[in-house]
This record gives sequence, structure tokens and C-alpha cells, in this order.
Amino acid sequence: ELGDLEAPTAYLDEALEGLLAIGDAHSAAYVLINLAHNHFTRGDDDKALEQTERACQTFRAVGDMSGLAAAEEVRTDCLLWEGRIQEARRAIERLLQEAERTD
Repeated sequence: ELGDLEAPTAYLDEALEGLLAIGDAHSAAYVLINLAHNHFTRGDDDKALEQTERACQTFRAVGDMSGLAAAEEVRTDCLLWEGRIQEARRAIERLLQEAERTD
């Protein structure tokens, strides 16, 4: 029903490993977003949430608000899907507060 997500996930895992090996955490965080989305689509919310948290930490460290927003989108999708509405609301509010501080 969902198509072949095994192969793309394997390629993304390989890309992530390579980026981390050369110390490119910023690019790795973007790969983590894609991996998280794949895991969310496959129903593995725990893995998706773990990966978005890792990506968010990196984006916050380098001040990449666009990357942070992309990671938080996948994260809040997972939280909403699981019925964790208040947690999703807090994540969105935190993101908005952080964005206001960067203006």
C-alpha cells in the first residue's frame, strides 16, 4: 500500500552514516528529516520522533530556522497522529517563540 520504502530508507541510512563520518552534522540533520518521514509513513512513530529530535538539536545549534521548522513539522505530525495534542501544541508554540527571537 505504501510503496517500497525499504530501499529509500537504506539509501538515507547510508547517506546519514557518510555525512556523520565526515562531520557534516548539518546536512545529516536534513537526512534525518527524510528518514523520520519514512519511519512515520511506515508507522514507526518512536523512531521518527527520535530522529526529529536529533535533527532539531542540530538545527538549533546552527541557527537554521528553516530546517528546524521542517523537522518540527514531521515531529508534530507524529504527535498529532498519536493523539498527543498538548505536546504538539507546545512544540509549535516553542518553534514560534524561537522564530520571533530571530527576527
